[in-house]
Amino acid sequence: RSWNAVGSYALEFSPDGRLLLQTGYLGSNAYFVWDPSSGDLVYEHTFPHDGGTFAKFTVDNTVLVVSSNVALREVNAGDGKIIREYGEPVWQVKALAYSPEGKAAVGDKEGRVDFYNLSKTERVSRFRARNSIIRRMAFSSDGDELLVAGNHSDGQPQIDLWMPRKGEKIRSLLGGRSQLNDLCVHPASGELLIASKESPYWELDPCTPEIDAGLAWRGFPATVGFFGAEDLLFCPQIQTRMALQQISEDGVTEVWRQPDLSSVDEDFVCHSLSKKGDLVALMKRPSDPRVAIYQKNELELDERTQFAVTGIFPKWLRMSPDGKRIVVGGGLKNELPGLYEVPSQGKKLPLEMDDCLSCSDATWIDDRRLAGLVTKGNSRGEIGSEEWIVVWDTESGEQIHAARHGSSMNVLSANSDG
Repeated sequence: RSWNAVGSYALEFSPDGRLLLQTGYLGSNAYFVWDPSSGDLVYEHTFPHDGGTFAKFTVDNTVLVVSSNVALREVNAGDGKIIREYGEPVWQVKALAYSPEGKAAVGDKEGRVDFYNLSKTERVSRFRARNSIIRRMAFSSDGDELLVAGNHSDGQPQIDLWMPRKGEKIRSLLGGRSQLNDLCVHPASGELLIASKESPYWELDPCTPEIDAGLAWRGFPATVGFFGAEDLLFCPQIQTRMALQQISEDGVTEVWRQPDLSSVDEDFVCHSLSKKGDLVALMKRPSDPRVAIYQKNELELDERTQFAVTGIFPKWLRMSPDGKRIVVGGGLKNELPGLYEVPSQGKKLPLEMDDCLSCSDATWIDDRRLAGLVTKGNSRGEIGSEEWIVVWDTESGEQIHAARHGSSMNVLSANSDG
């Protein structure tokens, strides 16, 4: 069912599924309650001040709502009548979080958080979580901890974990000194490695020192990744040449570096690994697009083959789990990916594109099936464009599944069982 409504900030079903809550904009900040079975409007309420209106269903099928210069309130979901109000009006509201454990938090433009226990009408605590706008908040499953997300002054994301009852900061989960380029998880320990513009660094354990592996950035998406379950990391070195580095408590030791295959300062900076971790594909920068396949031999890498990539300005590559096929995607508007066979030294394989115009990303489901984020109909963002997830059988090159989705996505991943 569909029906016309004002632009939405958020949509949420009631716990019993009978009502749909919408926050939107109608001359001033507003929220709406709909009957989704008929599309009928149950009621609407507008607030006089700009700055944000946020609403959440509670487990009791009531609605928590807060707006700028209006106190947090609980209202009847059927008619909007106020059941109770909490605390004082909040100026320039930017976020609302609710926990089924009976807790709520309101964040404002100045980075302040008001924390409430909904069994009482008074505010439990107020603390400054940031020095700028709070973008998102979420409670832990037990309601004892609160995630507060925003951005640094340079635009980079920051996520902090707080104990809201005391207003105490527990730790920062993610952050960074500059733009996040890539991340990977250690296959054995589960530790997270984040590559920023300046360097990769550990951030899960606050006691773990930062590891500077010298990641270079020259306007091209360099990647990092663990090579098997050992502490071996693929990471570009200072001159953008891909290197294999051993990580230990004493720091980082380079054990292999991509040979200098060109007099031009354009080296292999993107990589993709086979599932067993025995093969790696490295991709050369755009002016001379090539893919090189290396096989792991203890701490050495032996080149198996190398081939040119044609008709595309390459941006990303994905190796199949068995290492037999590679798909390479482009970075320019309306570029289609190419599928290549490794055993035949890069023979280009057919891939049915139908009316596809571009592919933002792709991921292997298994050795044969490849899924991609595809734009059809017109260039992305233009009138008539459509966003699809397409699955190919790379043995035949045919599309075997396709599903349309409603927004433009840039990154795709699939788990090992598809």
